[in-house]
Amino acid sequence: MPGTIAITGGRGLIGRKLVARHVALGDRVRVLVRDASDPPWDRNVEIVSGDLTSSDSARLEHFARNADVLYHCAAERQDVLRINAVNVEGTRKLLGAAAGNIGRWVQLSSLGVYGPRRSGVVREDTPPAPVGAYETTKLAADQLVIDACSRTGMRWAMLRPGIVFGRDMPNESMREFLRAIRSGRFAFIGSPGALLPYVHVDDVVAALLLCGSDSRAIDEIFNTSEDCTVEEFVLEAARLLAATPPTMHLPEILVRVAAKALSWVPGFPLTTARVDALTRRVTYPSDKIMQTLEFRFATGWRSGLREMVAAL
Repeated sequence: MPGTIAITGGRGLIGRKLVARHVALGDRVRVLVRDASDPPWDRNVEIVSGDLTSSDSARLEHFARNADVLYHCAAERQDVLRINAVNVEGTRKLLGAAAGNIGRWVQLSSLGVYGPRRSGVVREDTPPAPVGAYETTKLAADQLVIDACSRTGMRWAMLRPGIVFGRDMPNESMREFLRAIRSGRFAFIGSPGALLPYVHVDDVVAALLLCGSDSRAIDEIFNTSEDCTVEEFVLEAARLLAATPPTMHLPEILVRVAAKALSWVPGFPLTTARVDALTRRVTYPSDKIMQTLEFRFATGWRSGLREMVAAL
C-alpha cells in the first residue's frame, strides 16, 4: 500500500534514486533540503526546507510527522567545520523530532565504520574501528540511532554499503580509474587477489527499500558489497573500453615509497589512499542481507561498469 516516506539527503547519488523509486511506487514522498530551488522535483514530492544543524525543531518535526519510513541518508563528508554538526548532532535532533512520529527509521551507514583494514573478513558483528572524521561521526550517528530507538521503542534498520558508484556519481575517482585503464597508464600493484568493495547505487536503493519494508529487517544491521578482485574489474573495464589489458605488476613496497615521496607533486596519480585501495584484501560478505531479506544484486558491478564506460 502507498505510504508516507521521509528522506534526508535527497539530492545525493543514493537519495535521488531513492526518491524516484518511492514516487514510482506511488508513495507520498517528503524530502528535507536546505535549498528547495534546485533540482526540480516531481510534483508528488513535498519539499521541506530545513537544516539538520538548525535549532528550528518545528521544521524537523513537520518533516518526520506521520512518516511510515524515514530514511536518513544525509551526511557531510568534506567540511570539517560541519561534519560533527551534521552527522552527529543533526542525527540527534532528527531522532528527537522523529520519536513517536514515524513507523521505522532506516539508517544509511557505511562500511567505513569498520576501519581501514588490510585483510580479513568483515561481518556485521565485527567490532567497528573507524579512522577519520567522516567514519567516526557516522559510527557515532549509528549508535545514537540504536540507543534512541531502544529508549523510545521506535523501529530501525541499518544498511552499511561499500563504495557506491553509478553514472551520476559526483566523485571522479572511478572515472579517473577508467581513464587510466583506457590510456594504458594503469599497472597492478603487488600480488593478485586484492579486493574492491564496489556496489552499484541501484542495488543500494533496492537494499534500502527492503530495510524500510521487510519486518525481518527491524533492529538489524546489513553490510552490502559485491566484492570483486582488482584483476576482474580492470580486465572487464579494458574489454569494455576496447583498451589493451594491463599486465604489469609493480612491487607494492616500491609503489608505497614513491607515493609518499612524490605526494607533493601536483597531479601525481599515486597516493597512499589509492595504493591502499588497490592492495586491500578485505571481504565484506553480503550473506546476512541475502539470507534474511532475500536480497539479490539485480544490477551488479559488471552492468554498472558498462554504464560508467558508456558515459565516460
